[in-house]
Amino acid sequence: MNLDITTVAAVSGIIVIICGVTFILNTTLRRNDLVGRIWSVAFVAAILETIAYTVQGMEPSAWWAIAIGNSALVFAIGVLWSGSRAANERRPLYPIPLAVAVIVGAAVLLRGPAGGPWAGSVEMFTATAVFAGLGFVETSRGWLARSLNARILGIASLVMALYYAARAVLILILGHRDPVFATGFGTIPATIIDMGLVVIGTVTISLIQQERFKRPGLVIPSDSEAEGLMSPGAFRAVAETWLRRSVRDRVTLALVLVELANIDEINLAFGRLMGDNAIRLMGRLAVGDAPAAALVGRLSRRRFAILFPMEDEDDARIVADRINSDALTSPIDDADRFRAATFTGITSTRAAGSRYDDLVETAEAVLDLAIDSGKPGTIEYAA
Repeated sequence: MNLDITTVAAVSGIIVIICGVTFILNTTLRRNDLVGRIWSVAFVAAILETIAYTVQGMEPSAWWAIAIGNSALVFAIGVLWSGSRAANERRPLYPIPLAVAVIVGAAVLLRGPAGGPWAGSVEMFTATAVFAGLGFVETSRGWLARSLNARILGIASLVMALYYAARAVLILILGHRDPVFATGFGTIPATIIDMGLVVIGTVTISLIQQERFKRPGLVIPSDSEAEGLMSPGAFRAVAETWLRRSVRDRVTLALVLVELANIDEINLAFGRLMGDNAIRLMGRLAVGDAPAAALVGRLSRRRFAILFPMEDEDDARIVADRINSDALTSPIDDADRFRAATFTGITSTRAAGSRYDDLVETAEAVLDLAIDSGKPGTIEYAA
């Protein structure tokens, strides 16, 4: 069966629009959180890409639509990566896809009408492959690594990364008119593959969102702040100031990340109210057991951060041991039916540097090792 580009483009456009609108409405009407908003932007960009390529296909003189389509595709894949980072409770970094998308669009505009419909293809293929590859890496770490749907999304991202990397290489070597390139990597086969990936992405991302909303640790109880416990934004702002001072004064700062280990079990056995009480208790313990000169903040519902000057290598471990010990000896409810437990990840500016993001990412990496051990009370240290 021979497929013409007009039919394939029309079917692709319909599928992309249906998938995009479905996800956006689902996000808006059910739970409009940051991750959902970021992924919704990706679908908006995908719809814009479809419209732009349709305009260019209907009116070949509208060469500028290629710039919009190429940019929108790159931005969509990049923002999917940003949403995955946010789902893993990491900085989304969405300005990066935006900047790269602008560069990809400029690659078309600089060539002008003479560039033809394949203008800027190498730049678009390369950027798409890079962002899809980053998406695969992100779904292989943090919370997403423990989600079957995220692993499926990661496989789809890897397929896209490899396919677009091959397109970038082959168009440079063979050119877009070569029969080999046209048959396996031209517009029609690429559009068909993209359609499949869009459907897979829509289903898996929707299921990932459902998993996230079912996570007991997703929403912070409104009255859970202990005195001295900073919000994520406030903690970051003050911590960055401390880190700049530590460079100036050549002081080593330790970062201790403490995560409530058994919140799922507590919620299942005793209900959400008891889970909230456990989180409030951990907030109080983090504040009370931190050194006198320390910043204490919440990074997520169940994760707390303590930043303080470290004079001795054992200082951070002593703090972690103290919090873990107090959690095990502090009753969560009046009936004293259960206790909390923790996982802990520790690093320092000596090991991770003095950038806030690097410090937190290193601590989160070792915290993930503690969580993966499956043994509450585990402390991992990045020397």
